[in-house]
Amino acid sequence: MNFNDLKIFKIVYENESINKAATQLQYAQSNISQRINHIENELGVSLLIRTSKGIQANKHGEEFYCYCLKVIHDTEIMKAKMYKRDS
Repeated sequence: MNFNDLKIFKIVYENESINKAATQLQYAQSNISQRINHIENELGVSLLIRTSKGIQANKHGEEFYCYCLKVIHDTEIMKAKMYKRDS
Protein backbone atom coordinates (compact mmCIF):
# COMPACT_ATOMS: atom_id res chain seq x y z
CA MET A 1 0.00 0.00 0.00
CA ASN A 2 1.28 3.46 -0.83
CA PHE A 3 0.23 7.04 -0.17
CA ASN A 4 -1.62 7.22 -3.49
CA ASP A 5 -3.73 4.22 -2.42
CA LEU A 6 -4.92 6.24 0.58
CA LYS A 7 -5.99 9.07 -1.71
CA ILE A 8 -7.76 6.62 -4.02
CA PHE A 9 -9.67 5.03 -1.15
CA LYS A 10 -10.66 8.47 0.17
CA ILE A 11 -12.12 9.49 -3.20
CA VAL A 12 -13.93 6.15 -3.65
CA TYR A 13 -15.39 6.43 -0.15
CA GLU A 14 -16.50 10.03 -0.63
CA ASN A 15 -18.08 9.34 -4.04
CA GLU A 16 -19.63 6.05 -2.92
CA SER A 17 -18.69 4.80 -6.37
CA ILE A 18 -15.62 3.30 -7.97
CA ASN A 19 -16.77 4.57 -11.37
CA LYS A 20 -17.20 8.18 -10.16
CA ALA A 21 -13.82 8.02 -8.41
CA ALA A 22 -12.18 6.71 -11.57
CA THR A 23 -13.65 9.60 -13.55
CA GLN A 24 -12.57 12.15 -10.95
CA LEU A 25 -9.05 10.74 -10.72
CA GLN A 26 -8.82 10.11 -14.47
CA TYR A 27 -7.93 6.45 -13.96
CA ALA A 28 -9.46 3.36 -15.52
CA GLN A 29 -12.18 1.86 -13.36
CA SER A 30 -10.32 -1.46 -13.36
CA ASN A 31 -7.24 0.29 -11.98
CA ILE A 32 -9.24 1.72 -9.07
CA SER A 33 -10.78 -1.69 -8.36
CA GLN A 34 -7.34 -3.31 -8.38
CA ARG A 35 -5.97 -0.74 -5.90
CA ILE A 36 -8.94 -1.24 -3.55
CA ASN A 37 -8.52 -5.01 -3.77
CA HIS A 38 -4.79 -4.61 -3.05
CA ILE A 39 -5.54 -2.54 0.07
CA GLU A 40 -8.10 -5.07 1.27
CA ASN A 41 -5.71 -7.98 0.66
CA GLU A 42 -2.90 -6.22 2.47
CA LEU A 43 -5.12 -5.42 5.47
CA GLY A 44 -6.78 -8.83 5.39
CA VAL A 45 -10.29 -7.40 5.61
CA SER A 46 -13.03 -6.21 3.32
CA LEU A 47 -13.51 -2.43 3.47
CA LEU A 48 -16.42 -1.91 1.10
CA ILE A 49 -19.80 -3.45 0.41
CA ARG A 50 -20.33 -3.48 -3.34
CA THR A 51 -23.92 -3.10 -4.55
CA SER A 52 -25.61 -2.37 -7.86
CA LYS A 53 -26.01 1.26 -6.69
CA GLY A 54 -22.33 1.74 -5.84
CA ILE A 55 -20.36 1.04 -2.70
CA GLN A 56 -20.79 1.52 1.02
CA ALA A 57 -18.10 1.27 3.63
CA ASN A 58 -18.41 -1.35 6.32
CA LYS A 59 -17.01 -0.77 9.83
CA HIS A 60 -13.47 -1.53 8.63
CA GLY A 61 -13.93 0.86 5.73
CA GLU A 62 -15.13 3.62 8.07
CA GLU A 63 -12.08 3.14 10.27
CA PHE A 64 -9.72 3.04 7.29
CA TYR A 65 -11.29 6.22 5.87
CA CYS A 66 -10.56 8.04 9.16
CA TYR A 67 -6.99 6.74 8.98
CA CYS A 68 -6.67 8.00 5.38
CA LEU A 69 -7.91 11.46 6.38
CA LYS A 70 -5.40 11.64 9.22
CA VAL A 71 -2.43 10.51 7.14
CA ILE A 72 -3.31 12.81 4.24
CA HIS A 73 -3.83 15.75 6.60
CA ASP A 74 -0.62 15.08 8.54
CA THR A 75 1.32 14.75 5.28
CA GLU A 76 0.06 18.12 4.06
CA ILE A 77 1.14 19.70 7.36
CA MET A 78 4.58 18.13 7.04
CA LYS A 79 4.92 19.35 3.45
CA ALA A 80 4.02 22.87 4.55
CA LYS A 81 6.60 22.74 7.36
CA MET A 82 9.32 21.51 5.02
CA TYR A 83 8.44 24.14 2.41
CA LYS A 84 8.74 26.92 5.00
CA ARG A 85 12.15 25.64 6.09
CA ASP A 86 13.45 25.71 2.51
CA SER A 87 12.11 29.22 1.83
